[in-house]
Amino acid sequence: MIERHVIVIDDHPGFSQLYSDALRALLEPRGCSVLLPVDRVEAVPSAPDARSVAMCDIHLGRGRLFGSRAVAHLKSKGWNVLLFSHAAPRLQMLECVVAGANGFIPSSRPDKLVEWAVVRVADGLLHMSAELAEAFLQEFRKEKVLSPWDRKTLRRYECQYYGGPIAPEADQQELQRLFRTLAVGLRGRKLTLEQRRVAWAVACGGVSSNADMAELIGKTESNFSRELSLLLASFKAAFERDYAVVEWLHRETGHPVFADEAARYDPAELRKVSQLRLTLPGEPEDRAELKAQTAARLWARRLGLCAGDCPEK
Repeated sequence: MIERHVIVIDDHPGFSQLYSDALRALLEPRGCSVLLPVDRVEAVPSAPDARSVAMCDIHLGRGRLFGSRAVAHLKSKGWNVLLFSHAAPRLQMLECVVAGANGFIPSSRPDKLVEWAVVRVADGLLHMSAELAEAFLQEFRKEKVLSPWDRKTLRRYECQYYGGPIAPEADQQELQRLFRTLAVGLRGRKLTLEQRRVAWAVACGGVSSNADMAELIGKTESNFSRELSLLLASFKAAFERDYAVVEWLHRETGHPVFADEAARYDPAELRKVSQLRLTLPGEPEDRAELKAQTAARLWARRLGLCAGDCPEK
């Protein structure tokens, strides 16, 4: 009985055919049907069912879609996405994960670890390989995005090949939190210096009014308010696109629908939604409407701005 479908996307026909054949021998006993490989994302059909995995090379030389755009396209077709590569730049790998991929594996010969990764991704789970954990740690080694607990957890994943795979049923909540942290870390890099200074003034400056905070960092109150609005917009954009926790307020009933539950609802019903409201589980402001100053404080906390003086570069 076929329980899962797998397709390989790689622009080297010889490799993709050999890889697909090896996957077929490995996965068919687990109820997986390995489809014929394709050389571009545009040639991938819609997913046959919810337990379908597109194994996509990060570096695709054919077609117009590659990297994070390829991931977004595959997700729109209903595929769970498992990335692979042997030479992808670290930052590109992480940006693809932020775009919605379920995980990353190296493009080595399929083995039991690859089998384990494919099966869990087919079930809609996230997968943290040793290589992805290492990329995560290296990319943020000099930044305060990761807490000491995050680093300890990632090092555990980094060493998993030596201690055996981590039980998939036990770590999904932890992985979702780490993937959200990755999203916020990468989005936080796109904040301008002025936006980081405003976030510092709100969260760490020790004053309460916009006028006093603006004076603290040498800005006019109107410019300060404008940058504060941009901080709110950037924070919402980061979370709504990347493992968001968004309350959809239904026009008729006011019934909240969280983003990770949206797939259970008919698209026609979701089109009736009239308002978005962002909430973050575990934050002190949980279930409160997100205000601009709250967004600034959350950015400051996530980026560790209060550990030092006002940013100057």
